[in-house]
Amino acid sequence: MKKITLLFAALLIAVTSFNAQNLALDKTATGSTENQAAGNAIDGNTGTRWESASEDPQWITIDLEQTYSIGRIVLNWEGAYGKEYKIQVSDNNTDWTDIYTETNSDGGFDDFNVTGTGRYVRMYGTVRGTVWGYSLFEFEVYAPLSQEKDATLADLKVDGVTIDGFSSGTTDYTYGVIQGTTTVPTVTVAASNSNVTPNITNATSIPGTTTITVRSQDLSTTETYTVKFVVDTPINAAPVPTHNSANVIPVYSDAYTNNLLINSNPYWGQSTVVSEVQLESDNALKYAGLNYQGTEFTSTDISVMNYVHLDYFTGDATEFQFFVISEGPLENAYDIALNDGITTGEWVSLDIPLTEYTVPDLTKAFQFKTVGNGTIYLDNLYFWKGSATDVSAINDEVFQMVPNPVVNYMILKSSSTIERVEIFALSGGKIVEVLPNTSDAKVNLSSLRKGIYIAKVTMNGRVKTQKFIKQ
Repeated sequence: MKKITLLFAALLIAVTSFNAQNLALDKTATGSTENQAAGNAIDGNTGTRWESASEDPQWITIDLEQTYSIGRIVLNWEGAYGKEYKIQVSDNNTDWTDIYTETNSDGGFDDFNVTGTGRYVRMYGTVRGTVWGYSLFEFEVYAPLSQEKDATLADLKVDGVTIDGFSSGTTDYTYGVIQGTTTVPTVTVAASNSNVTPNITNATSIPGTTTITVRSQDLSTTETYTVKFVVDTPINAAPVPTHNSANVIPVYSDAYTNNLLINSNPYWGQSTVVSEVQLESDNALKYAGLNYQGTEFTSTDISVMNYVHLDYFTGDATEFQFFVISEGPLENAYDIALNDGITTGEWVSLDIPLTEYTVPDLTKAFQFKTVGNGTIYLDNLYFWKGSATDVSAINDEVFQMVPNPVVNYMILKSSSTIERVEIFALSGGKIVEVLPNTSDAKVNLSSLRKGIYIAKVTMNGRVKTQKFIKQ
């Protein structure tokens, strides 16, 4: 037990009030006898006191109103003190467990560490130090000091199951749901300090983010955890390609025959987990935990083709590059995230001009490589060339976007219906989206700052992207 002087005691009370929470303060107290009310010992006022009858034994019990871990007790005695007493805890106010025994107190301030758990805490006096009763100015109860500063979580569950990869030191999580999910999953948590109640602010929709704020018991530390809900699992198959098979060299697509695929998962030391999934009787490749991934196909001459086509679906990717590789040591990527922006939660069809690939010898193409992060589904990987019989082809002969640079308005004209116009910053964030549903559109961009942007135009399910300058 720590005995302290009166002057130091005043300083200690001030420090304790600032750094720790007195669990007993303003709760409910009951005395075996009450010449002065037991509640006076837990009111935070040293001008009031609990006083018992002048006989042994006597006790004062505090109801903490819920179960706590208890690590420290402070007794501020008036002149009539307890020489011998016990500190006891209980869950039911009937069965008591001793957590501290004092055999020779001399009054004043008794400040000592304990180890115990309970809802009820009792000072049970067996020998008085004077001829008078037991008299306490204040009876203070504190959690263990290490716990009081703890603002971490011991568990984080989504719909009753601990989230993958949980640890108290990891604060940000991404949780994928199936396409079409509208109900936000339920998040429940447990604080490492059972005396702390975290605050949960639930996401209002999907995609969306649930935020958990944990404040330590002594209020000195705050930790914030987030669960980002994304649509990362498609239930629908990728769009059915409409390019004329006579103008297509297929690599991986159920829509065409004679696919060139040799190996969808060559081992290059990658950490990506590759699997083939079936969506509405259509096969697709799933790249989970993508860092980089190869796809090998029969070496072929694609120099007469105009585009490489792919359909992708992702809920959480923020980086996404696609390579066409041929024989030779050099290669270059088409950066989808940079050039087109990544759309999440739905299938996206891309036609990348082969002119974007300046390094490989297109007469001997034999691999794709995908680089990025998150989980990405891929389908309908093929090369194709434009033709008058291929009515789905979007090319510069049937599409116009002027002016460039743009001052206030962008004018778009097409021989196809312009379904959607999306404007992205180079960082990938979407800034503007309009749905013209017409073959010509006028898009107001007067609110954009000066700089370089990406326009993504969807026509008949196909996508055209183009960089432009805003003046």
